[in-house]
Amino acid sequence: MLRTTRSKVRFNRALAMAIALVGGTVTASTLIAPAAAAQEYTEGFVAAYNAVDAITKSGATDFSSARPLLPAMLAAISNNDERNAAGRLLLAVGQNQRDPAMQRQAIELILASGQVPVEAQAQYQYYIGNFAMQMSDFAASRAALRLAIAGGYMPADAAQNATFDPRTQILQGYFIEEDYAGLMATAGEFVAAGGPSVPEQWLAYGLQAAIELQDLDNASMFSQALVRQYPTNRNWGNALRTITGLGDFDDQANLDLLRLMRLTGTIASRNEFASYVEAADPRIMSNEVSDVLAEGLAAGEFTATETYYTEVKGIADDRMAGDRADAPIMVREARAAANGRDALLAGNLLYSLDDFAGAEEMFALAVSKGGVDTPTALTRLGIAQIRQGNNAAAIETLAQVTGPRALIAQMWSLYAAGQAG
Repeated sequence: MLRTTRSKVRFNRALAMAIALVGGTVTASTLIAPAAAAQEYTEGFVAAYNAVDAITKSGATDFSSARPLLPAMLAAISNNDERNAAGRLLLAVGQNQRDPAMQRQAIELILASGQVPVEAQAQYQYYIGNFAMQMSDFAASRAALRLAIAGGYMPADAAQNATFDPRTQILQGYFIEEDYAGLMATAGEFVAAGGPSVPEQWLAYGLQAAIELQDLDNASMFSQALVRQYPTNRNWGNALRTITGLGDFDDQANLDLLRLMRLTGTIASRNEFASYVEAADPRIMSNEVSDVLAEGLAAGEFTATETYYTEVKGIADDRMAGDRADAPIMVREARAAANGRDALLAGNLLYSLDDFAGAEEMFALAVSKGGVDTPTALTRLGIAQIRQGNNAAAIETLAQVTGPRALIAQMWSLYAAGQAG
């Protein structure tokens, strides 16, 4: 309780309070009042303040009866000492009432009093940013959180959980607001400044924004960063689906993306299994198609009696033995041919037979003889090298791929680097 006008009382200089961040919600939980310099208050403010203070010290568990008294206390403020004291009492009521707007107003009052040490101001801005977020005042939240970042404040828990990081909270605000342009730009800013390893959430937010904006360049950047730093099946699947969905690739380019999905264990839908089957073509790569059909059946995406499955399996079954018999003949013809077209076809067949060493030889021959789509031949040469564990050689090969297939080659290179690492 404050005394009469201009009497001296002791208050703390700074906002000494404990803050708990649980599930993304900031609450001021405890006020601490160590001794500080004597301060003075006007009579009108003392009366209004004490009316509120009496409720907080009455032993009541609910301070709602203080709410009607708060406007009079705030209106009576005439100096910074009173501003500081009112802010602290308002904070106690706001905490009791779980009212983020009241708690935000309280901290802003305390800051406005000029009695917060410079070294603590960034921490206060962090609290303001979180309370503003709870109020869906995203612009104010971002402004305060950026002041917290600029002031060097970082919650202790942020090292273990990036949710506590003010940068993550800024991104979360953009996401909730559905401001995808702001989200993508800010995620890119934080990632660029974050060094070789940044929180997975930042990359995921950036990727989501790029997907919403149909921005292939940024989607590929965030996708590659995700699988480089966090090579989980989920991230591989999301990255490859994003690139497939946003990219304008032909069937054979999509086949090489689907091959990477298969290798990373991320083919998960009937449509993906069917797309793989149709791009590989049971009349051309029957053995590979047979394997994919079996995997789709085991995954429950096909049934053994459905028309699609039985028809495609019938075509593949009829071709499998013939393809194996034709392979040596195609290799001989490719070696004797004047250009690389027969070698590319032979390489495709050998790859579908899981003869990756033979496929590597044919794809290399196709590149050297020419007369083929070189990016396709180089991509598949690199893939064949990866399938044999020759990851360093594959990375060198895939670095030569240009044009639309360069992005596909980059994804395979990341996979190779992960395997080598």
